[in-house]
Amino acid sequence: MISAKSGKSLLDFDAAGDFDTTNSFAPNIRALAFSPDGKHLVTGGSAAVVGGRHGLPGGVVGIWDAKIGKQLRHLGEVKEWDKNRIDKFIPPDAKVIPAVSTSAGVSSVTFSADGKLLVAGTYGATSELPEAGEVWIWNAADGKLVRKFTVAEKVEARGPDYRVSAVALSSNNKLVAAAVGIVPAGGPGRAEHPTEVRVWGISSGDVVHTLRGHKGWVTQVVFSPDGKWLASAGRDKVVRLWNARTGKEVIAMPFDVPQINVVAFSPDSRLLAAGGGNGNKSGEVKVWVVPQE
Repeated sequence: MISAKSGKSLLDFDAAGDFDTTNSFAPNIRALAFSPDGKHLVTGGSAAVVGGRHGLPGGVVGIWDAKIGKQLRHLGEVKEWDKNRIDKFIPPDAKVIPAVSTSAGVSSVTFSADGKLLVAGTYGATSELPEAGEVWIWNAADGKLVRKFTVAEKVEARGPDYRVSAVALSSNNKLVAAAVGIVPAGGPGRAEHPTEVRVWGISSGDVVHTLRGHKGWVTQVVFSPDGKWLASAGRDKVVRLWNARTGKEVIAMPFDVPQINVVAFSPDSRLLAAGGGNGNKSGEVKVWVVPQE
């Protein structure tokens, strides 16, 4: 952590802990989020076997005391890795132990507006251990799993990946939204299919809406503070605004940048902003007035 006033680091900590680089898993932090009260920090990421081997042991999520950098909880489920299946990936002398893990890698994390829930979205994997991307919801106070949603019923080894690239919670903690994309098999450089946005009811566990319309990868989803709207954006140069109650698209707002990286509502839900990257000039931000019912 760095002081905004002095620029000096206030706190440094290793979110993955100590690991042996000769036969262990190299950590990678992909997502961060502070709790609304600023007391806690959640980290999400992935671990890959060193030496160019990938896919194990999976995504990791941790909750930290933001003041002292102490890990308070490690979230996920304990998996005893099947040594018969992973011997080919790791050195013979590697120590294989039970690990707390989600699926292949954590792409996004967020707290609920009241700080009571914590959500993580994960990438899937289609190598030797095929697994679809997932949405995990925990009770932030005790780390108990509230819900887990899997985005594909069946995943083929060496088939397409089913990935969650972004997650969001409604302000009343009743709905969770996730951007779900399909990446065809084929290695580096493979094209991404258009992303759909799925909305689940947290209590029922049912899909409430499946929002389709994006022509490319979706990088961000966010609910408005008043709970009326859901916004999504990504690589198709459009910010889409959806009615969170009906699932109907309200308006599509063009934003001519190669990739929209972030979207945010104002606290009163009347304004919607988006920021993106442009290779020909500096990054851009646009702000729209949200239509009123």
